[in-house]
Amino acid sequence: MQNLSSAAEYVRQVEEFAGKKFKYFEEIYRLVETADKKNLNSKLDDLLFVAKFIVKANNILIRVGPGQQDTEKMTVEYALNLNKAVLIIDEIAGDSIASLNRMVDDLRGLNSGDRLDSFINFMYELSWLKNYTLDRKGERLDENS
Repeated sequence: MQNLSSAAEYVRQVEEFAGKKFKYFEEIYRLVETADKKNLNSKLDDLLFVAKFIVKANNILIRVGPGQQDTEKMTVEYALNLNKAVLIIDEIAGDSIASLNRMVDDLRGLNSGDRLDSFINFMYELSWLKNYTLDRKGERLDENS
């Protein structure tokens, strides 16, 4: 977890990097903390990658529309990655983070766009962890040049 004193401190640094306060701060830091405690950091990395894809695909599908021939494959990948994100969250968090369990349960029983929007917003905030990690790696590469 980036050698920081706590998951909460790590997420605060990501918030600072993003220039915004996260609505899902507690869920994110508890997910990071749980992944670290369970030695599931590679699963967390997978989730961050999937989150970044979901956010980008969601933006494209909103702009272009899911019914277009050009976005047909992306629509399928989008749905598969939503399911993958839920499975990874389940694997990392189990029943230990009640607010995440509610969000995932809401997504499984998807009847409303509001529930999907909440999950996408959570994915958006999670994707900032990936952006932060990539930016930090870029800084280290620049220092070594």
